[in-house]
Amino acid sequence: MLRQVMGGEASTGAAFDRVDRALRKAVDHKQDEFGRAAGRARDVLEGVNHRPAEYR
Repeated sequence: MLRQVMGGEASTGAAFDRVDRALRKAVDHKQDEFGRAAGRARDVLEGVNHRPAEYR
């Protein structure tokens, strides 16, 4: 009966594999977001460091 409720041994591994894939996808997404945000922040800081004469 427990095997029917919990599934076989392979189902546990498959569940962990799905979780691993979902976590990997989420981490990759967050790393991409962080990289884009860091790039924008760098661009802003570089713009702040320009002298006003450079904008003419």
